Amino acid sequence: MKERAVQAYNKFTQKKEPQNIWDIMDIAAEIAPAIEEYPPAREILHAKHVYGNGWFTPQPLDFSIHVVRRALIVGIEAALVEIEQYLSDTHVDLQQVVVLVDTSADNAHRFCNGISFISCKDVVPSTLADQLDQQQLGLISNHRVYAVLARHYRVKKLMLPLEADPELFDPDFRDDDDFTWTRLAIALISRGGAPELFRQVAVPHRYDFLSKKFCRYLRMDLGSFIPTDLTNEDLVAIDGVLNLIGRFAVNDRSRLFILMDQFYRARLSSNQVQKAIHLRICIENMFINDGEKDEIASKVKNRGAPYLGQSKTATDAIYDMLSRAVHRGEFLSSSRFSALEIERFVQEAIQKILANGAYPSWRT
Repeated sequence: MKERAVQAYNKFTQKKEPQNIWDIMDIAAEIAPAIEEYPPAREILHAKHVYGNGWFTPQPLDFSIHVVRRALIVGIEAALVEIEQYLSDTHVDLQQVVVLVDTSADNAHRFCNGISFISCKDVVPSTLADQLDQQQLGLISNHRVYAVLARHYRVKKLMLPLEADPELFDPDFRDDDDFTWTRLAIALISRGGAPELFRQVAVPHRYDFLSKKFCRYLRMDLGSFIPTDLTNEDLVAIDGVLNLIGRFAVNDRSRLFILMDQFYRARLSSNQVQKAIHLRICIENMFINDGEKDEIASKVKNRGAPYLGQSKTATDAIYDMLSRAVHRGEFLSSSRFSALEIERFVQEAIQKILANGAYPSWRT
């Protein structure tokens, strides 16, 4: 059976060397019957492959295309050996990747939470790595991708009969996972904010037939026009923020996530009104208790002044300016404080709360 697959491949590639994807698809269609007869391939094609919170079954033509692509790189016999190896493997090594826009650093860095900041060229060899290398990411702008957040992980290989009802596991990514906290920590330190383009699992080329299971989670956070250039000092500071987040009071983590996510959105917003709206949410998150409805402005003034580093009068003026953006849709450029100045005040307040390890217990 293996010999038939090898002969079929050699027969068609000897006629014409593949030049493009269309040639590859033509060859794949021709040799698909021989590939399906190959027992290891048949076993893969007649199973549910369960990873994370989903499963899939490879289609014969897609699987044949994978074999042809691998054969063009490693040879047809080696490509078939990879299929045999997959069946004998108990686990699969993958890489979670969060793609950042217009973000770079002096050096690669591994943060204290296990997330690494790396160059695109250091993503595990995969279709995703090829797309990053060629910048084929669907960006209709001058934005570029230089670096990503990444983490290697190993998952148990699980192949089930087609009639089986698989038990699903944790998703590949979550809204509040270590990647998100790392991105929010970067935004707290750097004005550029490290916009996130999308998330995806990088599947090594030898397992590329599994790629369709791992979808792309789009965010397209492209509001910022300020590049994020991280120095070594910035990377150390980001690690410090992540350490503080890790020690933050557990019962306040959801509230902290909202605070830092709104600050991230403020960082990215080039629209002054939108920036002001996000900053007002940050201020109310920090200085107003859940359920408080009366005398909000007065509470912000009295509680927020020490954290914002301003007088009570100035804090009152800041809150009034941000409220004007919420209720009237305007932020006056001639106002006492610019949106960027208020952003800096809020940044410093967040850092103080993080350093304290919990939100203040507001009673007055």
